[in-house]
Amino acid sequence: MKILDRYGNVVFDTVAAKVATKEGTIKEAMEAAVKMGRSLSGAHLYNQQLRDLKVPGAMLAGADLRESNLAGADLSGADLSKSDLRMAILLGANLRGTDLSGANLRFAVLADADLAGANLDGADITATDRERELIGQGVGTGYIIVKKRRKAG
Repeated sequence: MKILDRYGNVVFDTVAAKVATKEGTIKEAMEAAVKMGRSLSGAHLYNQQLRDLKVPGAMLAGADLRESNLAGADLSGADLSKSDLRMAILLGANLRGTDLSGANLRFAVLADADLAGANLDGADITATDRERELIGQGVGTGYIIVKKRRKAG
């Protein structure tokens, strides 16, 4: 199983890393990579079924996780800075201490997600289900900054 970036470059290869997976899924490959301390930064993981993924401390900066199902995932302490999480399902996900700075979370489902200590500096939370709750309040030590739209004209 290979995990690629958006340009088709291999980010992680279970065969090259000599890792056996039971079902040969992206989820298993990601968990194996993180256990080995490998970075998955820039990985192209668009529209993946990653429910209950266990990758605390994962390096996923700049990853494309648009429309992925991460419900119940443990991403605590992970680096998801500048990642694309538009329309991702993060229902009940553990995001404690996660770096989401500069991440695009537009239309993401964050219901019951644990954001304690998460860094959301510069994150775009427009149209998330928790936008109203999050705007203007600090989350842990970070503060949420919603991108301002420029007026036409």
